[in-house]
Amino acid sequence: MKKVSAIICAYNEERTIKEVILSVSKAVIVGEIVVVNDGSTNNTKEIIEALRKEIEITAIHLEENKGKGYAMAIAVENAVFDIMVFIDADQRAIPSSYITQLVSPLLNNECDMVLGYSTVNILSQDVNPLKILTGERALYKEDITPILDKMKESRLGVCPSFSNVC
Repeated sequence: MKKVSAIICAYNEERTIKEVILSVSKAVIVGEIVVVNDGSTNNTKEIIEALRKEIEITAIHLEENKGKGYAMAIAVENAVFDIMVFIDADQRAIPSSYITQLVSPLLNNECDMVLGYSTVNILSQDVNPLKILTGERALYKEDITPILDKMKESRLGVCPSFSNVC
């Protein structure tokens, strides 16, 4: 089975970071977890370090807040697998099947990038009304590498243009 790099960028997420990391660690498809603590001023760093004693995490602690774009770029530079999955640190428990579902279109060569699948049920239909805003993304490392410098300059991150987005 092909493995992916799960990237979690956190800024002052002491309430949710532990649950997110533990949830992601249960996904069989995740080969590594890269966590970037983007200069948090609360206990986020301590929680990440405590978790490193339980599970394997690549932890990067930035001394000052550089913004999500910078944190994402640093994580990609340190990730080893071909597929990157960005997971928001302010989520709650993430079902392990969610990550597999998120990367499946990439593994099946159906598209170049996948936006998150967070849905709500409206009239018995699963709908993602904010799909464009959801933080979960899956894409190939080779597609994001050319824009890492631009991402570092952006406080909010950069979403590359793809013609084939799922």
